Amino acid sequence: RPVGEELAVLNDASTSWPAPDDNGRARHAHFRGYRLDASGAPTFRYTVQGVEVEDAIRPAGHLAEATDALVRTISLHAAAPVDGLHFRLASGQPGERGPDGSWRLGGTLTATIEGGGSPVSRDGQLVVPVTFENGRARLVVTYRWL
Repeated sequence: RPVGEELAVLNDASTSWPAPDDNGRARHAHFRGYRLDASGAPTFRYTVQGVEVEDAIRPAGHLAEATDALVRTISLHAAAPVDGLHFRLASGQPGERGPDGSWRLGGTLTATIEGGGSPVSRDGQLVVPVTFENGRARLVVTYRWL
């Protein structure tokens, strides 16, 4: 199950990010199971406010290669576009954006994101507007250790 909210509808810039329930779980996410790829790695499936989500994390590059990065691919499908849907890339104290477009997260990690709108730092969180085209959206986040 997803822990906390990573996708949420924010009606405007003053809307607070939804708080998790008393168990620390997302209030609006509903787990729909997972499937395994040929290597046995899972892709998690859930819905958030009517949006179907598939969420997969894989090592960057080939498994046999040493890598210092993970790639997270979030695929979304909605019968109708969801206005104001955002992805929370980081919470706490997101750092500065680097010249390569990556965001420093704490002292040991950077993240770059492809897809969606420009990340916005607000209330100690780094959020990315989700943009749909023909009912689909895709976000690809690469986490790299420093």
